[in-house]
Amino acid sequence: MLVYLVHRSFQDKVSAWHQGRLSVVVRLPYCNLRCNYCDVMFLVDPDRSKLSEFTPEELVSLLDRDFAPYDFVTITGGEPLLQADDVKALTQLLVDRSKRVVIETNGSFDLIDEIHNDAVSWVFNYKLSGSGENAVMTNAWFPKLTNNDFVQFSIAVDSDFDEALDVIAEIRTVNPEFENFVVSPAFDPQQESLMMQWLTSRVLEANESGIILNLEIHKLIRRYNDGSEH
Repeated sequence: MLVYLVHRSFQDKVSAWHQGRLSVVVRLPYCNLRCNYCDVMFLVDPDRSKLSEFTPEELVSLLDRDFAPYDFVTITGGEPLLQADDVKALTQLLVDRSKRVVIETNGSFDLIDEIHNDAVSWVFNYKLSGSGENAVMTNAWFPKLTNNDFVQFSIAVDSDFDEALDVIAEIRTVNPEFENFVVSPAFDPQQESLMMQWLTSRVLEANESGIILNLEIHKLIRRYNDGSEH
């Protein structure tokens, strides 16, 4: 499998293992989307010379050698499910070692049933119209969500919030037990203060107990660490 970076950092998004928890982050290259607000464009079509190639077994060996002790692993991208077979194998190896895994994906692929269990938290960043990529979203995973999983909506324009409420209603129709919905500003909240104020007001007005207001940690870390995620 092709890997852009492996490093120790923090769980960026809300997940079953909590945002901000120390985690080994496995960042995979390439993405099938071109979101208007993407802040990791360097991963969308990276220079091949900057990538490393491992088998899933080799990657687990690297984690055991360079990052032990560790209990949590975040697999993100880019879009990890472009390498679905390798992600499946890697996740299973980690679960077999009693690790807990977060898989962050963009909502255009179905989840992998064989690694959808209590040791794996799936975080779907469902793309709304403000991203420019809503047309390729799939609802195949809607009925499969458990309360170990989360659905995140990045809000880029005012209408995105109303659209998110419509998607939440659709998910509840097929999966009434699911309640982990997250809304986040699509841009750095320090730079988009008006959007953050507006989004806060909209969440309060919606009065939906299932909606979590979230700021992605990596955006704040980059701001205060000279652009680095470490």
